[in-house]
Amino acid sequence: MPARSATKTCKRESAPRSKARHVEAPACLRRPRGGCAAFADFAALRPLPQGFTLLEVLVVLFVVAIMAGIAVMQIGSRDRDRQLETEARRLQHAMELTRNEAVLSATEWGLQFTAEGYRFLRLDQDEGRWEEVTTLPWREHALRSGIEARLRIEDRSRGPDALGTSGRSAGSGSGSRAGTGSGPRRPGMLILSSGEMTPFRIDLMPEWAGPGWRLSSDGFGKVSAERIPI
Repeated sequence: MPARSATKTCKRESAPRSKARHVEAPACLRRPRGGCAAFADFAALRPLPQGFTLLEVLVVLFVVAIMAGIAVMQIGSRDRDRQLETEARRLQHAMELTRNEAVLSATEWGLQFTAEGYRFLRLDQDEGRWEEVTTLPWREHALRSGIEARLRIEDRSRGPDALGTSGRSAGSGSGSRAGTGSGPRRPGMLILSSGEMTPFRIDLMPEWAGPGWRLSSDGFGKVSAERIPI
């Protein structure tokens, strides 16, 4: 009798399955019960991001335009003030240079204001008359638009009449506006070969609202230039 073959069945023991933990979603992310209608109502309650209104945009543009206009006006005013200072410094250096030239060349010089600006004159000793100097830096110079020059002679006895030359002195009156003389070429103030000059005060005044510049000298010291306080 044939022997029965013993059948061995091997059962693979499986590892115990771990139960997945159920994590419940936050209430704000859970889909509300009640179908699509309930979910739509829930979404309608959430705040939506909002942009700027047309009125707010117009207000911002209006403020920006005002600030830009103020900035442009300030820049323009500063530029004109710098031009006025440049004119004052130019005249100051030209007068000091003329004084040195008068001493070195032993000639008498003068400054005459015109309707447009000013020019330097030199006395011809032989002819006894004033001649306009047309070489740099003494040639006639026109002041920038909007700037007015006012010449005041502090001591008339040391003015152009001290040389005894003929003709009329342009703009040499006390506190007169320069640039009103259209007669003979005769200076409003002198720059002598001795190094002295007529005591004077020249005010360069702007037509716009702003401080002017004043040049002055007692006749012996250097020409000073300072801003006139408002």
